[in-house]
Amino acid sequence: MRLDGFGLLVEDMGKMIRFYRDVLGFEIKEAEDASNVYILRK
Repeated sequence: MRLDGFGLLVEDMGKMIRFYRDVLGFEIKEAEDASNVYILRK
């Protein structure tokens, strides 16, 4: 079995994007004001 993706609901998308991108090192191509983002492993 393989998990291809999952969703997270957050109150502050910009804060979530900065954490995953800047602290954890994930690649996020969408802007901080986007309503949906895709988090990719580098």
